[in-house]
Amino acid sequence: MHQFYVAYPHIVKDKIIIQQRSLLHHLLNVLRLKKEETLNIFDSEANLYICKIKDLSLNGITLEIRKKSKAKNLPIYLVVACAIPKAKIMDSIVDKLTQLGVSKIIPLVTQRTVVKWNQDKQDRNLERWRRISINSCQQSKRISLPIIERVMNFEDIFKLNEDFSLKLIFTVSEEAESLKNILEKNPAKKIIILIGPEGDFSSQEINLAKTYGFIPASLGTLILRVETAVVSAVSFIKLYAEF
Repeated sequence: MHQFYVAYPHIVKDKIIIQQRSLLHHLLNVLRLKKEETLNIFDSEANLYICKIKDLSLNGITLEIRKKSKAKNLPIYLVVACAIPKAKIMDSIVDKLTQLGVSKIIPLVTQRTVVKWNQDKQDRNLERWRRISINSCQQSKRISLPIIERVMNFEDIFKLNEDFSLKLIFTVSEEAESLKNILEKNPAKKIIILIGPEGDFSSQEINLAKTYGFIPASLGTLILRVETAVVSAVSFIKLYAEF
C-alpha cells in the first residue's frame, strides 16, 4: 500500500482533501491511482490515516478516512550525532538512519571535519536532508519523522537538554571498549552516540566527552568509513536493545 506524508492534512469531517500540486502530480500522473484504491497518509504529529480514494481530479483528491491511529513509540530513543563527511554522503546517512528508526539526527562539525559551509549552504542542506527523510519514511512505512537538527559544533552536543541513560563516543583509540560489552553492562532505552570523521575524534574531543559521561566505544579493529560506522553502530544497538 502506498504511503505519503502530508504535514498538516486538510480534514473535513471524515475526509482528507489533497491539493498539494507535487503530490497531486505524483498520485495522478505517476502512480495513476483510481477511485476506491487505498493509500496511507501520515502527518507531522505521527498520525496515520488509512484512506480510500473517493474523488480525484487535477484540482484535488478527496480521501475518505477509514481508520486513524497513532504511531507507536519506538523501542529505544536513539540520537545520532554524526560528523559530516565529504561530498553528499550525508544524504545517504540520513536516508539509512531514517529507515533504521533513529529518533534524532545531528550533523556534526568536529576538529577534523573537512567540510566548511556558510549559513546559506547549511540551510539548503538541512532542507534537502529533511526531504530525504520524508521520502525514506514513505518508502519504509515509518510514521514518525526523525528530528534533523541544524549543524552543530562538537561542543554544542554537551548543551543538549536531554537526560540520556547511555552516552557513547565511537573511536579507534586503545581506550575504547567493545560496543557489545558496553551494552551488556548498560541496558538503556535512551541513548546518544557520537560518530567522528574518518580521521577520528581528536584526543581533546574524546577527553571532553568523557567529562560529560560519554563512554569511548569500539566497533572492532577495522577502520570504517563514516557512513559504514554509523549504520553499523545503529544496527547493532537496535538489534541488541530490541531483541
